[in-house]
Amino acid sequence: MGSKLFKSLLMVLVAFFMVSTHAIGGEVEVLHWWTSGGEAKSVAVLKDLLEKQGHTWKDFAVAGGGGDAAMTVLKSRAVAGNPPTAAQVKGPQIQLWGDEGVLANLDDVARAEKWDALLPKVVADVMKYEGSYVAVPVNVHRINWMWANPEVFRKAGAELPTTWEQFEVAAQKIQKAGFIPVAWGGQPWQEATVFEIIVAAMGGSDFYRKALVEADPEALKSPTMVKALVTMKMIKAYTDKGAPGRDWNLATAMVIKGEAAMQFMGDWAKGEFTAAGKKPGRDYIAMPAPGTSGQFLFNVDSFIMFKQKDAGAQKAQKAMAGLILQPEFQTVFNVNKGSIPVRLGMPRASFDDPALRSMNAFSASAASGDLVPSMAHEMAVFLIPISRLKRRRLNLPAKSKQPSKPTGGWALSGGIVPILLRIEKMGDPSRIRARGCFDYLEDALPKLVLAPTFLAALIFIYAFILWTAWISMTQSTLLPNFKIAGGYKITPTALAQLEKDGVPAAVREKLQVLQKRELTDKKSKFLRYANF
Repeated sequence: MGSKLFKSLLMVLVAFFMVSTHAIGGEVEVLHWWTSGGEAKSVAVLKDLLEKQGHTWKDFAVAGGGGDAAMTVLKSRAVAGNPPTAAQVKGPQIQLWGDEGVLANLDDVARAEKWDALLPKVVADVMKYEGSYVAVPVNVHRINWMWANPEVFRKAGAELPTTWEQFEVAAQKIQKAGFIPVAWGGQPWQEATVFEIIVAAMGGSDFYRKALVEADPEALKSPTMVKALVTMKMIKAYTDKGAPGRDWNLATAMVIKGEAAMQFMGDWAKGEFTAAGKKPGRDYIAMPAPGTSGQFLFNVDSFIMFKQKDAGAQKAQKAMAGLILQPEFQTVFNVNKGSIPVRLGMPRASFDDPALRSMNAFSASAASGDLVPSMAHEMAVFLIPISRLKRRRLNLPAKSKQPSKPTGGWALSGGIVPILLRIEKMGDPSRIRARGCFDYLEDALPKLVLAPTFLAALIFIYAFILWTAWISMTQSTLLPNFKIAGGYKITPTALAQLEKDGVPAAVREKLQVLQKRELTDKKSKFLRYANF
């Protein structure tokens, strides 16, 4: 009897504990742009772990634009005073949101979990605002990857390229074999991704920093940059007509299906191959983009946490922050996503060959100075102290009367497409050169032509008005029969017409007397409308 009573009480206590746990659990609304197959599978891991702790996950996924669409939504929510609990952002944006005073302090979680010891210093510094943690990193991406379908290369009789000269030779063979050489996503951030890879290949890491991190004018107008632009134009010639506006994962699918041979994209593309059941080395080849084998262009995904008034939301928020750097999540998430863990000292057994090579390259490039931030993914701007864009970048009501201006890689990332369009119109790559007097004349020519034309039009309009007024207010013979101000003017022709119309002779004689006399408006009205 006692045993049964004890078991009953135990079950009641367990049930009470479970209900209580869920009752005190909070809700986190998480804004992110991980919507493709591999990405959605990755973020679901964090949701499951958080729900096991009794909290509720409210998914707020915004697809498209490499995060641009999500940032637009986030800004509107912040302006309305209703930000989500957590939001996925790119590294430098942490500082911008920190300026707004809307981020929650995570130092208590960081101390308990020993984040300073678990994270590379270069990453930890990005996660802090004025010395305090306000964000938590999720992973590290290597940008400069080339993803290839070995079967397409085999059918085309082409070799995998390690230089851009070899790429052009291979692309020609692939195109002749009826395949698309390069799977291209025609969106600004994707084109900027390929462009920064080319810049790193053409000039090396030091030139990359000068051009795309420091925005050095001499580097930007150098022959090396011209060569990079010409190479970019060459690659574009081997894409298909359906590229404009294409999402990156659809371009990856072209390689997976064997429609295209190659794609230049960060390691998140591997998540799509994994989700499709493809194996590295057999179904696809992952290798550094031509000319970048020793370099590591990096991007770090992270979550910022917004201040919450609700105690339950605060608890769920801190629980989420603590889970992100746990080994279980770091392993499962990055295996699915295609990236590598941001946490140091992680076991490597679960990771495939591309991930292991990426880990090795991360460590080696950090030691050699070839670890460089991605311009296309807005990491480069963080390295410039004066590059903080403050409220102007976030498009929020200004606190400061003189917000700083965009500089460095961030300022450049929006300008790649206009540059490429100009090259496309120029046709002959040899015409690409440093700007001279004729370039400025070309820019000013429309103004030089339109200004005199506009002036001449104004002169014509005003002259016409004055001319009309003159012939209306004077005795001008340009209007022989009627005058607006002077009344009716009698001419021999008019008298003859009057005689023909049967006007009495007496009246015509009186009119002959008045032939050279200007009539008043009253007489003019009488002569016009009198019934003879």
